[in-house]
Amino acid sequence: MALFTTAEARAWDKKQLEDKSAYPDATITATEAAIRAQFERIIGVALATTSTIEVLDGSGSDTLQLAHHNPYAEANQRAVSVTACVIVDNDGVTYETFDADDLSDLACYPSGKIIRRTNGAFLSGLRNVTVTYTHGYTTAPVEIQRAALAVCVRRLVPSNIPLEASAGTEHGIDWSRMPDIKRERWTGINWVDATLNEHRSNETIGIF
Repeated sequence: MALFTTAEARAWDKKQLEDKSAYPDATITATEAAIRAQFERIIGVALATTSTIEVLDGSGSDTLQLAHHNPYAEANQRAVSVTACVIVDNDGVTYETFDADDLSDLACYPSGKIIRRTNGAFLSGLRNVTVTYTHGYTTAPVEIQRAALAVCVRRLVPSNIPLEASAGTEHGIDWSRMPDIKRERWTGINWVDATLNEHRSNETIGIF
């Protein structure tokens, strides 16, 4: 799911992207996709419900830890659901393929932990458990969507204002910037970088 539509991008701020000939739908769509990918790498959480196949070491217990999780999502936005699981033995022969009952037996947590409640354990082994699951936000936070719109305009609309400037006038409009934040800089827009830092999950950096 996109963080914003082309219509929302055209209506954003002072409607800088309103001209369809200068900013075609395809350009806005491609920019949104690039921004979404960048944001996901930064905060370590999928911003739309995503399906992933992961191969894990069997624990020999009833619990496994998946890589992807979204600890910053509100409870009604969390999406962690296993849709398939296959376990093989040390010879690579299928040991167990989860059926509907096995899948419903799983307890899935937003932390990425999955537990077999009553139907046994995950056979101990090396890369012997293949899990297909969905994860990520069902709806991205509003502040992330707004941040993405701001970055889209910054990337597509030329500006003579240097990033380090704190005040000035452009196109007859007076503006000022907040004092520089003291954490990681991602986009050069202070409030956007602050928003990304607030949602960043150290546990999941680098998994996308």
